[in-house]
Amino acid sequence: MDNEQLLKIGAAYIRVSDERQDEYSPDSQLKKIREYAAKEGYMIPDEYVFYDDGISGKSTSKRDDFNRMIAIAKEKTHPFDVIYVWKFSRFARNQEESMVYKNLLRKKGVTVVSVSEPIPEGHFGSLIERIIEWTDEYYLVNLGAEVMRGMTEKATRGEPTGPPPLGYVMRDKKYYPDEESGKADIVREIFTLYASGVKQREIAVMLGDRGVRTKYGKMPDNRWIDYVLHNPCYIGKIRWSLEGERAVSKLDFKNEKIMTVDGHHEPLISMELWNKVQKMLDDQKSAYSKYARKSQPIDYMLKGLVRCSSCGATLAINGVSGKAKARCLQCCRYARGTCRTSHSVVLPTIEAAFVEGLKKALGEKQFTIIPKRPKSSDPTKIDYDKLITVEERRLARAKEAYLAEIDTIEQYAKNKKEITERIDNLKARDMLFAGTGKNLGDANRACYLETKNARVALIACSAVTGKAPAMAGDATRDMMGRPGLNPLRYNEIFHVDQAHFDMAQELATASGMNRITERSIRNGFTPPPKEGTLSLGGKPFILDDHCWVESAVNEQDMQRIEAEIQEAKRQADIVLVSIHNHFIDGSDNFDPPKFLKDFAHRCIDSGASAIIGHGPHELQGIELYNGGLILYSVGNFIFETDTVSHQPWDAFANRKLPADTKVGHYMDIRSKNGTAGYCTQWPIWNAVMAAWTMEGDQLTQVQLYPIELGQKMSRWQKGCPVLNGSEETLQYLADLSKPYGTQIEIRDGVGYVKLK
Repeated sequence: MDNEQLLKIGAAYIRVSDERQDEYSPDSQLKKIREYAAKEGYMIPDEYVFYDDGISGKSTSKRDDFNRMIAIAKEKTHPFDVIYVWKFSRFARNQEESMVYKNLLRKKGVTVVSVSEPIPEGHFGSLIERIIEWTDEYYLVNLGAEVMRGMTEKATRGEPTGPPPLGYVMRDKKYYPDEESGKADIVREIFTLYASGVKQREIAVMLGDRGVRTKYGKMPDNRWIDYVLHNPCYIGKIRWSLEGERAVSKLDFKNEKIMTVDGHHEPLISMELWNKVQKMLDDQKSAYSKYARKSQPIDYMLKGLVRCSSCGATLAINGVSGKAKARCLQCCRYARGTCRTSHSVVLPTIEAAFVEGLKKALGEKQFTIIPKRPKSSDPTKIDYDKLITVEERRLARAKEAYLAEIDTIEQYAKNKKEITERIDNLKARDMLFAGTGKNLGDANRACYLETKNARVALIACSAVTGKAPAMAGDATRDMMGRPGLNPLRYNEIFHVDQAHFDMAQELATASGMNRITERSIRNGFTPPPKEGTLSLGGKPFILDDHCWVESAVNEQDMQRIEAEIQEAKRQADIVLVSIHNHFIDGSDNFDPPKFLKDFAHRCIDSGASAIIGHGPHELQGIELYNGGLILYSVGNFIFETDTVSHQPWDAFANRKLPADTKVGHYMDIRSKNGTAGYCTQWPIWNAVMAAWTMEGDQLTQVQLYPIELGQKMSRWQKGCPVLNGSEETLQYLADLSKPYGTQIEIRDGVGYVKLK
C-alpha cells in the first residue's frame, strides 16, 4: 500500500436500534466495518467513529452523533471521503431522509457504503440501494401492524392477550384459577360482599386490614375494587381493544372499540351474581351522577395546600354540603379507602380561617413579588423524561412481541429485565444517587452518566463496622430488603505482646466483661477461643510479637463490589468508585487504614479507573496503582458545621443543656469559644478538587486545584469552598503522597501529578 493510500480516511456510523434484538453489537459492527475499510485502503480513526444508541431510524432529528457526522462531512475540507455502515438501515430507515442526506454527501465528495450489502456500481447499483432502503422502511412500518394483527387474532380465538388479572395465574398460555394462594377466593369475596350491600370503599378497607395488596404492592382502594367488579374476565370472557392495549382506558369497559369474546378459562363468578352486581353498579352510577365532578378543573385558593393530618395526602374537592351546597374538602386517600380517618371540611370555613391566620401572622409587613425564574433551556441538558418514554415504549413492544408469539418467554424475560434496569437508571439520572437504595442489590448497583465523550459508571460505598443500622440489607423470599447504604464492612484485629495479652485476660476476668460469652461456652453454644486469642468487649485480641492494629476488608462485601465493577466495566467507558470512610488504624487521620488500601487496589485490579475517597475530614495521599488513580481522601468540599440551624435533641442532652438551647450557644460550648475542635484544625479547612483526563483506559493528566473553606472567617461565612491557589495545601498533599511514590509538581497554584 503506498503513502497516498495510507492517508485515505473514512468514517464509521453505528446505530443500535430499539426495534430489533438480533442485530450485531456495536463492537461487532465496528470490527466488521474496519476490516472492510482496510481492504479498500481506508483507515478509520477513533474520532470519526459516530455512534447512536437505542435511537429509532424513523427520523434523524434525535440522532446527535449522526447530525455531528453530517456537519463534519459538510465542511469545506471534509476529513473523510467515505462513511461506512453495517447496513443501509443503520444510516436511515426513512427513504426520503436517506436520499436527501446521501445526495448532500455526494455533492461534498462523500459516499455511504454498506459493508454487509455490497452493491454494483452504476445505475443498477443505485436501484438496488433504493430497494434495500424501501424494504427497511417497510419493515419498520409493518412491524407494529403485524404485532397488532397477531394479538387481535389471539383475542378473537379467546386466548389471553395480557397478564392474568387478580385471581388467575398463567400456565401454558392459559388462565387458571389461583386457588393455591387464595386470590381466587378474594375475587369471589369482593363480588359477594358488594352484592350484599357493602360499598367499594368498605371492601377496600377490609381487605387492606387483612394484608391484601395489589400486584404493585399498594393498599386496595375503591377504584381497584371497582375495576375487579367490572372485569368480565371473571365470567370467562377475554377483552381486547381493537386499537391496541393502551389506546383505551382499562376502566372503560363499555367502549365500542373493545371486543369481548368467550375465553377458554374457568369463570370465578356465576352469571347470576355477575348480573346482580352489574345492575347495582349501574344503579349506583345513575344515583351519584348528579354529584359527579365536572371534567374541567376546579380552582380555589388553597388548592393542593391542605393536607391530611393522618396520612399526609392532599385534601381535594369531594362533593357539597349543607343548605348552601358549599363545596367540601376530603382526604383523597380516605375517599379511595386507603386512609382510615375522615377530614371533611367545608371550603368557605377553611378559607376564612386561613385568611384570618394570615392577617395575624403578617400584620403590616410589606412584600416584594419576585417573578418565577424561567426554566432553563440549556441545549446540553439531557431530557431524561424523554429517554424514559422511549424505554417504556420498548418495553411495551417487547410485551406485544411475546403475546403475539413473535418472541419466546425467555427472550421477553431477557428484554424486560434489560429495559427495566435502564428505566430505573434513567429515573435517578438527573442526580446520581449511587451507594444508596431500597435494598442491598439496589445500593450496590452502579449508576451511569452519559456525557458527550464517554459513558461513566459510578459505584459508591460506605465503610462500616459490625451491623450498622444504615446498611442496606439483602432481599429475601418474604422481604424486599432493607433500604440504606452500600456497606463496605471491615474487621479490626488487635495484635498485642504477651504482657498486654495477660493484662487483657486479667481485665476480662476482673470486670466480668466476658461473662455472657463464658456461660455460652460452658453450655456448649459457643466454641472456646483458639489458643492465643481473646475477645474483650467484642473486640478480637491476638497474641503477637509486638502491638499493632490490623484492619481487614470484609471479603463478602469486597467480592460483591468487585463483581459490580466488572459488570460496570462492560457497560461504560470509565468506572469510578467512591468510598466514604472515617476510620483509621493509628492515631493520625492523614494515614489511610490498611483495609482501605487493600480495597482500593482490588477495585483498580477489577477494572475501576479511579478511587475517590472522602470522610476523614482531612487530605490523604494520592497513589498511582496499576494504571489507576487512587485519591485516598480529597478532604472536605463543603463544611458548614458552624452554620447549621438546628441540632438533634441528644446533642443538647449529651452536654447537659436544655432542649431550647440556641444552636449558636451550643456551638460556642462545644468549641470552648473557638479554642477547641474542628475550628482549630487547619487540615480540615483545606482540600483539593481533582480533575483528570483519560484516553481510553489510560490517564493522560491529573490536576489538583486547592480550595479553602474559610477557617478564619466569621461563623456565618464558614464552610463554602473557594479556590485559593494555595501552594501550602498542594505541598502538604505532595508530602502525604510521597510514601506511595507519587510526585506532584506545583505550578501557578495548580498541582500536576507526574504520571508513570
